[in-house]
Amino acid sequence: MTGKAILFGEHAVVYGVPAIAIPIDRHLSVEVIGSGHGPELAADCWKVAVRLDVEQPDARALQQAFGLALDLTPRCPHRIIARVDSEIPRSAGLGSSAALSVALVRALAGYAGESLAPDEELSRAAEIEKIFHANPSGIDHSVVAIGRPIVFRKQGGAEAGVDLGRIFKLVIATAGSHGGTAARVQALARRRQSMAELYQNAFAAIGQVVERALLALKKGDAAEVGALMDFNQGLLNALGVSSPELERGLGVAREAGALGAKLSGAGGGGAFLALCDDDPQPVLRALRGAGFEPFVTTLAPDGQGKALIEEIGQAARR
Repeated sequence: MTGKAILFGEHAVVYGVPAIAIPIDRHLSVEVIGSGHGPELAADCWKVAVRLDVEQPDARALQQAFGLALDLTPRCPHRIIARVDSEIPRSAGLGSSAALSVALVRALAGYAGESLAPDEELSRAAEIEKIFHANPSGIDHSVVAIGRPIVFRKQGGAEAGVDLGRIFKLVIATAGSHGGTAARVQALARRRQSMAELYQNAFAAIGQVVERALLALKKGDAAEVGALMDFNQGLLNALGVSSPELERGLGVAREAGALGAKLSGAGGGGAFLALCDDDPQPVLRALRGAGFEPFVTTLAPDGQGKALIEEIGQAARR
């Protein structure tokens, strides 16, 4: 499974505003094999292994997620090991829990000989995501499962049909851990209670940014997309979900020539992305020089003008 980034509209999506999400060229896989003992989830990439018959307070969420994934796959034998291999950093806003949720659902169902319809796959993954995010919007596991850029609306779900007028190159990096999505969303909800009207106006403005961004992406207007990313970031900063380290990374990217830059996901740390003109190398070099670990994800139109992630699309065609 791929990771994900939110191009526009995070946080406000919980309050009914649409959002645009993209998969990224970072992957997580789960392989299920037979075992001589009870179920185990082994993630050497995260230096953790969990079993269901042992108390593991430091890995409680993973333990609960694995147990629920098995409960949701009743035909799957329990004498198994589920091996996780991931390039996606945890607690960084790049969808590691969503990728794990979808990958567990697919791997366990496959081992049990089940063929899941897309709706059932999403339903099971959503139940697992609740362990990590309490009340997830649904956007993360939707974009991970679909594997293409999506427009997500809380009531209508995911629409995998973002129109694209040109190639867009995005540099993505992280500014440490965000401390957990659920905690960030709950903190935002508490702040909103004290200034409900102002926060609602900010959410409405983010909704306008998303709709305008969809038109700019369709036109291939990179300058406008970048300006909208900066505007969206200003609103997110006003909502209190940015951080000094995120702002430092965004500033470095803009100084190096990025057309626009914003955080992705929960904020308070975690991921950010910067839109580059044709050459992302100046932004990559500047971020590396500032101590970040950036990578490029390329958003490209397919034969019908719909957006895909170029690296992922090429892999799928091989």
